[in-house]
Amino acid sequence: MSILTFEAKYEDLGKYGEIRTPFSMDDFKNAGFEYEDTIKVSFLGKELIIPYVPSYRCTHSGGNVLVGSQMFKTIPIVSFHSNFVKKNRIAVYLENEDMDIDILVSKGIKFPIHFELELYEKKGYHEEFEVYNLIRTNNREDYSDLNDEEYCNFRTVKAGRIKEGILYRSSSPIDPFMKRNKYADDCLKKYGIKTIINLNNHKDDTSFFENYYDTYYSKQNILFLNTNADVTSYNFGKSVLRAMKFINEHEGPYLVHCMEGQDRTGAICALFESLLSASKNELIEDFMKTYENFYRVKKGSEQYYKIVKGEIQEDIASIRGFTYNTLDILKNPVSYLRFLDITNDDMEKFIQIMQGK
Repeated sequence: MSILTFEAKYEDLGKYGEIRTPFSMDDFKNAGFEYEDTIKVSFLGKELIIPYVPSYRCTHSGGNVLVGSQMFKTIPIVSFHSNFVKKNRIAVYLENEDMDIDILVSKGIKFPIHFELELYEKKGYHEEFEVYNLIRTNNREDYSDLNDEEYCNFRTVKAGRIKEGILYRSSSPIDPFMKRNKYADDCLKKYGIKTIINLNNHKDDTSFFENYYDTYYSKQNILFLNTNADVTSYNFGKSVLRAMKFINEHEGPYLVHCMEGQDRTGAICALFESLLSASKNELIEDFMKTYENFYRVKKGSEQYYKIVKGEIQEDIASIRGFTYNTLDILKNPVSYLRFLDITNDDMEKFIQIMQGK
């Protein structure tokens, strides 16, 4: 088996905290690496055992993966729901006034950084892969058993004391990549959505979407947050506060979405639900509904509960050195929001809106 080496430059640090390697899927194949293999990744005096998989989703929250996919030009090292670069103290990520990301190199780090990749165990990730290798297509005919709302992951958020018909979530109603955008836009019109929290895009991105200004979506109140995928970041927490303030200042009903309406959307909706006294079972059912719609995960199955444990019960917010466990946030959302400097007036107004008062 070969050992692959490369010198990572500053330019190889990605927007979401990934390290972009120079290797293609063919390079990995020639080196003897296959999906489900675990790879020893050595850098900066560290040795991490990281699985090689076809999707960044093939792990639990916070897990590291090497992703071989046609979506990427080369294979990145990714930390799901987190930031590999930040976790390994290579650099910190700061959101600037334009909601773009400034990447600041950590003290003592010098580029290029030498990386070595070596096979650790053939099929060493098989058991976990069986749980997390979730496959979704973007073909409507493959989901003939779902109605249009289920297909685009559109639904009302009504856990706890949230009044039904106030808050909704969905996949992107404007990005055509998943071929669900028109279905989602029709849902917005059907339910009279007036205010939208877009976690996925910068406002300038809309120029790339064909017929954007003909959509129902484009005529509503929209907050473009362009959040990174690292729901463990302080920046993501501040985006939560901006979303709450925007909701407080605009008329409902409200929609929250990212690309799939799953990860970032799921994280912010779970926080809103917990703030409105949702039970653990309500949180799980809402979070997992996307897995049922997109990936055919059967409710109550062993796979279902393994995903619950890996997604909901892992850390999702590690802020300025203080770590909140997910369950702590769900039990104490007020403390979390106060740590992020929410005002009492903003929090109380948001709660009243969610209750339909």
